[in-house]
Amino acid sequence: MRQSLTFPLAPLFLLVALATPGFSQAPAEAVTRAPGELEWTEIVPGASFGGVYGDWSAEAHGKLARFAPGFASPVHTHTHAYHAVVVSGTVSNPYPGEESPPEMGPGEYWFTPAGAAHVTSCVSAEPCLIYTHMDAAWDIEVAEGP
Repeated sequence: MRQSLTFPLAPLFLLVALATPGFSQAPAEAVTRAPGELEWTEIVPGASFGGVYGDWSAEAHGKLARFAPGFASPVHTHTHAYHAVVVSGTVSNPYPGEESPPEMGPGEYWFTPAGAAHVTSCVSAEPCLIYTHMDAAWDIEVAEGP
């Protein structure tokens, strides 16, 4: 059974993650980073990542992901699990065969296990911003097929 969890303050998750022991590369001092201050990398048209801490291409990390309205990734997997919280917009993260995937708004959390095929979509008219944490480097393997 799939569940989502709503936090009254989505940015609180970011602060907790940065202060939690065991999160690799967490800053030693207090840090504040606004999305406009991050170095953004476009992954594909309509999807960009901004690293908050750690190197998302090489180690455990936290990052913001920004998706254009209507963006939908192809079906894909990741080698490692990740946690995510919606900061703005409305996001859907359905798994193949899921008939009624939830649409998650600001403050809602989801977890995707390692190797779970899924599609990440921005289903709102406004851009979507999500915060993610992964205990290892980010990677992606796009599923083959039509």
